Amino acid sequence: MKKNIILTALALAATVTVGAKTADELRVYINPGHGGWTANDRPCTLVGHGAFSRTNTDTLSFFESNTDLEKGFGVLERLIQYGLKFDRTLNQTGDNATTGAARDLKNNIVMSRVKNGPYHEDNGTESQLGEATPADLYVFNRSLSEISAEVEANNFDMFISIHSNAADEGTNTNFPLFLYRGYDTPTEDTGVTLEHQNLSRAMAAKCWPYAIENTHMMWTAYANGGTNFRGDIDFYHSSSTSASGCKGYLGVLKHHVPGFLVEGYFHTYQPARHRAMNWDVCRVEGDAYAHGIADYFGLTKESTGTIYGVVRDKHEKFKDPAYTPNMTTADAYKPLNGVTAILKKAGTEVARYTTDDYYNGAFVFDGIEPGDYTIEFEAEGYKPIEEPVAVTVKAASVVYPTASLVSETWTPPAVVYENYPDPAAAQKGVYVPDEIAFEQTYVDEPIAQLADKNVRRVIAYNGKLYILALDKAEKPNATIIVYDPVAKTVLAEVSTEGTEGTEKNVSDIQVTSDGVLVACAKELCQYSDNQVDAGFTRGEHNVYKWANDENGLPTGAPVKWFSSKRSGNMYRAYVGETMAYTGTSTEGTIMVPAQTTASTTNLFYNVYTIVDGEFIADGYLNQVNDWSKQSQLGDYTLVTSPLDPQKVLVVSSKKPVYEISFNDAKTYTEAPEGVANVNAAGAFRFRGHSYMVAPDNADGNNGGVKLVEVTDGVNKAQNVATTNTSVAAVAANAATAANVDVVTDVQTEEVTAAYLNLYAVRDGKVSRFTTKGVTATIEAAAYAYGLSSKDNDETVDITYHATGAAPKAELVLNDGKAEIVVPMGAAVKGENTYTLTKKDLLDENSEYTWEVRLTNKTIPVSGVAKTMKAATGSSLRASVLTITDPTQASFGYSAFAPGKAEGLTIFDPEGKEVATGLFKNHTLWGGNNGGGNPSNPFRGGEREGKFVFTAWGDGASGVTYVDPLDLDAGLQNMYAGEKQSSGAYIYNGVNVGGGHSGLCFVGKGDNTRMYAFSEDHDTSIAPSNALLYWELGSAWQITMAPKATGEKARWANTNCDLVPYGDGLFMSQCRSAGNNSAGCPVFCYIGTDNAVKYNSGNEEDKTWITSGNSAIAISPDGKTFVLGTYGNMLVMDVAWNDGVPTMTKRFEITPTKAGDWATARFDYAGNLHYYARALGKYEVYAIAQEHPVVTTPALATDIIKGGSSAVEDLYDEAVDAEAPVLYYNLQGIQVAADNLTPGVYVRVQGKNATKVVIK
Repeated sequence: MKKNIILTALALAATVTVGAKTADELRVYINPGHGGWTANDRPCTLVGHGAFSRTNTDTLSFFESNTDLEKGFGVLERLIQYGLKFDRTLNQTGDNATTGAARDLKNNIVMSRVKNGPYHEDNGTESQLGEATPADLYVFNRSLSEISAEVEANNFDMFISIHSNAADEGTNTNFPLFLYRGYDTPTEDTGVTLEHQNLSRAMAAKCWPYAIENTHMMWTAYANGGTNFRGDIDFYHSSSTSASGCKGYLGVLKHHVPGFLVEGYFHTYQPARHRAMNWDVCRVEGDAYAHGIADYFGLTKESTGTIYGVVRDKHEKFKDPAYTPNMTTADAYKPLNGVTAILKKAGTEVARYTTDDYYNGAFVFDGIEPGDYTIEFEAEGYKPIEEPVAVTVKAASVVYPTASLVSETWTPPAVVYENYPDPAAAQKGVYVPDEIAFEQTYVDEPIAQLADKNVRRVIAYNGKLYILALDKAEKPNATIIVYDPVAKTVLAEVSTEGTEGTEKNVSDIQVTSDGVLVACAKELCQYSDNQVDAGFTRGEHNVYKWANDENGLPTGAPVKWFSSKRSGNMYRAYVGETMAYTGTSTEGTIMVPAQTTASTTNLFYNVYTIVDGEFIADGYLNQVNDWSKQSQLGDYTLVTSPLDPQKVLVVSSKKPVYEISFNDAKTYTEAPEGVANVNAAGAFRFRGHSYMVAPDNADGNNGGVKLVEVTDGVNKAQNVATTNTSVAAVAANAATAANVDVVTDVQTEEVTAAYLNLYAVRDGKVSRFTTKGVTATIEAAAYAYGLSSKDNDETVDITYHATGAAPKAELVLNDGKAEIVVPMGAAVKGENTYTLTKKDLLDENSEYTWEVRLTNKTIPVSGVAKTMKAATGSSLRASVLTITDPTQASFGYSAFAPGKAEGLTIFDPEGKEVATGLFKNHTLWGGNNGGGNPSNPFRGGEREGKFVFTAWGDGASGVTYVDPLDLDAGLQNMYAGEKQSSGAYIYNGVNVGGGHSGLCFVGKGDNTRMYAFSEDHDTSIAPSNALLYWELGSAWQITMAPKATGEKARWANTNCDLVPYGDGLFMSQCRSAGNNSAGCPVFCYIGTDNAVKYNSGNEEDKTWITSGNSAIAISPDGKTFVLGTYGNMLVMDVAWNDGVPTMTKRFEITPTKAGDWATARFDYAGNLHYYARALGKYEVYAIAQEHPVVTTPALATDIIKGGSSAVEDLYDEAVDAEAPVLYYNLQGIQVAADNLTPGVYVRVQGKNATKVVIK
């Protein structure tokens, strides 16, 4: 151990020494692999180019020798650019075989060759040609020992041999491999020093990031992490020692110069080799190695960047005998020849590039100055790209954009199939609750065909269950049925006649997204004929499918769709224990495991590709992880992921759920331990969320089903709270599935209802659980109010009240430089307290503003959360008001004042009545019975924590107010002067106003204006019944005449409401169905400059805004608008652009009772306070949304002063020693305690929070 440490230090010291050389002192040797056009130079077919022929060889087809040379030139040119000494005039005369500046050893960059060939009429190998072998056939394909000796003798600092790799022709396998002389774990040995291995690995490590970032390669391993550096002795399981004393396997590496041989990609992945036929693409790969070399030696790289893109047909899939793409990647789509890519900067053309005719769609722009660019395209037969491709170029970096063009002849398909359709997502305004309640339709309904069998798989498709069960024979026999879970009848007993497998004739089933039943056998397969035992034949893994009858049910015996001899690249393996399928029966991908017959039980994977309904390719994934063993997983199944059609869930009885992909089994995501350690789970999507449904197993027994949500990723999977999904436990295996039923409107085809159904099949019996008939619980969104802090020197007591319970409360601190989020647990309705420990959390030199952030439960549907109060009389108008300004002491209070002076009721923020019957029959509201006027009082608004009311009747004051925290002050009149019989007030001879149907306040302090729809003002200012405003400033008495806005003719109904937002107000009136027009709209938004910035009667919006009952409300954040109509309430999204709103329909709410007049206001959390005259009740509606988050700031004067920032102990003393210790980053996201990377965290134990610094 000590020896290794010392040697590693020496290696690092050597790296520093080499790195200290200047660029013009460095010497690098580049060996482009191969060199001729013979069968040994890895010829491969291309689209439009035939197979290799010895005679009349097509040298314009693929030869690894061609592409390796171009990549070598890419390295050469970059290193010259980086300052390595190179004289292009050297060695320009003489024998053609040896000329070229890069072949002159006086240069500091030397290549083993600079040409290919030479070309002969017969390019056969030595053994093929015999005595006729031309003397110069291999002049550029030099012997490895010769190259090695040249490197050894000429004092080079680095060596790189450039190649591409090969697997079975047409497979998807594709990843880089860096080989150096030595062992996988560098070890000192005779003939191969630890220093040499460490230096070589360090060089490879610098090049790796640049190589693996090429996303066009469609890597099947390492794209998302890990490296592939191998010592050649371990990789080839063999070695020998050269005359120079170098031990290794690869002859070209048997010298003392550190470096590596790189297999940049697999040219047997056919799309990749088509791209390599563009020499600029090869140069990009060369750039990757050059960039790594520059990083290793500390060279200054180029100041420009490169764009390497690929353009494809957006819809047309592409296949050819010479072009088998990985169908789970963009390579499935046709690469376009002859397309001109146009690079632009700020709209000005910079460069053009036309793709070649090698079916790669590649375009390369090199030497581009850093900055932002766009790319447009010109292509015959294709439409202009919908949105130019945006790219950002950085110095010494490559960006890899893709583009998709739409053919002028393309027509959309009539049906688009999905693995997991989500029809419920089309129902607007309904969300999944945090706890899903089910009813048990039936439990353990027996199915005779499944008696005494083990259920292997249950798939829900199109309202039916496809069930596979196996009997208990040594070689199990399969039973497949299709079951109607509503009628509880077997619809089809599916024939398995003719299925064959050495281990199981049918091991698993799948249903394609277009409804075709497929199955696979389980077969013992071998790598080649050499691994077949005597007396046996080589195994073929069979995949079957069934035809459907007119009812969409599988009928008749299955047909063998295809078979594959793949063994996952193992010598012997059991293939097909389970299967995953993505796509339709015409275009899809299948993954099956291949388990070694050895005791290790390692699992590799076969991948099968279907195009146009036919099997076109089989590949394998043999880069896997340590958990990919049957002995570790136990019973397991593959399930296509609901998150991504190109990914697969590995669900097992012993391990957490893992997510891999059809393209890469090495990269994975892991679910938290214990979330779903079960076999035979299913997956589905519901209302925009992704789930797994799994058996609820414990101690070998099944007790029903459980749900696991994976919407935010498998690594964030969490159990979903459910009710009525548990049943009596039985000792039996279970398989589960889920489907969604929807109800649609016959005329509009809109989804009006959706129900989730879960199924568990166990012990030959089926159980069904459904949300149909379950009524959702509706609770208003809660928010914090009454915030205060008490400084105790070392701690701070935080106190706040919550209007309702919330599952998550957070303290958010901000010193103007950074935000700190401290979890405070759940909030209860009423008072909440939290003790904040300053030490190690706050900077002692900082002061913090703070706020309380509540995250609520999801509100699944909109509806009445609470009925506040009913009016006594009938057909009364009323005022419903809320205080939404958190700086006011009355923040959160609400008021209800019916007409005919019924009296005012005030509610505190938690909805409790504080006072009722206030100011009943008050003279300012028209006296006894409000003067008989149902509009005395009427609507109103809030101002500085007070409720302000209008009145429309002549016997009342048009503007009154009350302070909810000072009721003794009584009802105040805002008008100065004497009231006239007309309803107007005259002050010092000036008509200051009278009755109004609605008012609001815009601006604050000295900039406050009151807007009102006025009836009794001086008509020399504006006609009666017009929108006016008063320049109030900070005054609470109206002593001035109003000013005109010019808004009159549009508001013929005169029953208008006003609500403020920003630098203007929304104004509404009553309009019956079909009467929303620009000249007389339902509502408008009007700025303080008197400009109408939105009119609901515009041609586009009036198609869905058809009526209005005058009720309007805008949420405090300005993002949600509600309009009451003569039927439903319209909830709209509001987008603002320079003070101009754009309204978009979100969904509709059905009120308790529709009516002809209503009023509405939002509270601070976005709950809608609503009164409809037809119902006569003040109600609070919760608006459906997912986990509404409401943040309440403390008063600006309530500042928290920081404490010491010194970090003495990672763990502060615990307030509650038994409470779990949790860690959060500064964004408030919980992180694993055993995986804290360097940074700052908040450590929470019980009620104690401290800052933790990990260095």
